[in-house]
Order: sequence, then C-alpha cells, then structure tokens
Amino acid sequence: MRHSPVPRSCVVRMIPYRAIRCGAVALLTVALVGCASKTRAPVEDRSALPAAVAPPGAPATPQTPVAAVDLLEKLRVQRIFNAYQFGGYLISRDVPVYVDGRAELYGEKFVMDFFKATEGKKPELLPRLLDQYKIDATLLVADAPGPQILGRL
Repeated sequence: MRHSPVPRSCVVRMIPYRAIRCGAVALLTVALVGCASKTRAPVEDRSALPAAVAPPGAPATPQTPVAAVDLLEKLRVQRIFNAYQFGGYLISRDVPVYVDGRAELYGEKFVMDFFKATEGKKPELLPRLLDQYKIDATLLVADAPGPQILGRL
C-alpha cells in the first residue's frame, strides 16, 4: 500500500490567481480539514515546554499540520500565508509565519485585514495580501472561507 505525503484529510493543489500587478501566478495552497496529519515519536520530557506550542517530535494534533509542513519544507517554500491557529506550530518548526497568536505584535490593522480576507468579509483583500507580501504558498484550514476564495480566483 502506497502512502501519500499528505493524508486524504488534507488537500494540496496548485491554484492560479491573478495578482494585481504581477499577472497570473501559480500559488500552492495546502488546506487542512482540522485533523492530525502524521504522527511523530513523542518528546521525552515536555514539562518545560509551553502547552500551546507543539515541538517537532511531539504527536500530531488537529492543530499541528505535520505532513503539510513537511511538504512545504521539501518544496523549499519561503513565504507562507498561514491560518492563525497554525502560527505557533510553524514557529516551533522554525518556519517563518505570516501571523500567529501574538496578535499584539502585528498591529490592529494587519490582524484585522488578515481576518477580513480569510473569513470572507472582504474576499477581494486576500489576493491583494498574497501579492503585497509575495506569498509562495498558503496553509489554511480547508473548511474556512480562505481556500474557497482562492478556488474562485
């Protein structure tokens, strides 16, 4: 039996979108359906680690897109537009994030624009943000509006 690098519960696809100034660009979108991607061996002593951050080697949970991040690292993706809830996990894997749970560090306008774009309140804002920040790939929850917005572009 062959195993795919990303489980069936995850969707990996190339989505063309029109960037405002750049013309057509191919954008890799990795969307997850709130499920564990792939488990790893547990860490021996986790008592000193913050509970909200799953380190590399920790078992996968619905908030740790292990296989998707493995794929993005294999593809050497540099700039990832990530779902808010995946920020802490990406940081634990030394992957630069677009946003994470420390909203106060980003400023109100940045965070509000992010949520308006990804939650469908201002869908036209999403491709503008991807263009503005020269995003190579997205890592979003599949049942959120963001992947559906990208799918229509």
